[in-house]
Amino acid sequence: STHARNYERRKAGNIDLCFLGDSITQGWPGDMFTGYYGKLNAVNFGCGGDKIQHLLMRLEGDDGELRGATPKVVVLMIGINNTGDNTAEEIAYGIKNMVKRIKKECPETKVLLLGLLPTRGNQNDKVKAVNALTAKFDDRESVRFLDMGAKFVGNDGKAIDALYRDEVHLSRKGYEVWHATMNPLLTEMMGR
Repeated sequence: STHARNYERRKAGNIDLCFLGDSITQGWPGDMFTGYYGKLNAVNFGCGGDKIQHLLMRLEGDDGELRGATPKVVVLMIGINNTGDNTAEEIAYGIKNMVKRIKKECPETKVLLLGLLPTRGNQNDKVKAVNALTAKFDDRESVRFLDMGAKFVGNDGKAIDALYRDEVHLSRKGYEVWHATMNPLLTEMMGR
């Protein structure tokens, strides 16, 4: 399972950068992830289908995926799979708990909290509402919030088709935009 593989990787140690999330995170093309982040001792702990509650469970207990790890930065993007069942307030509350959980496991770690990305479906009002709430978790110190959404929509306000391979999942071009948009803040956070 993805969890077992992540747990084994965590036990191997030497993790400075950890990506946590669902299939959008898991979907990073391996060659691109290694090319951009390999030198940073990075791991991708994204897991397809995860809702916030599943990711919380992956961090629980003695085999928690971050247990004993001390990454400099955790990049977190989670919640799009909750948009069908939960209100924006519930999703934001879940994300807040998620950040707390990461800080409890890894007190020295900084969290780069990414806003939910726009979709080519009909979730975008909820995506915006969630991001407006989760932006408030940025304390300018150990938790930083970044909404990359503007780079993923065109002048018409709709998601740019070339950046997606279906309603929610990104194309290679989409991951290029993610990297380019996030990199200045990530570099700053990794450096301190």
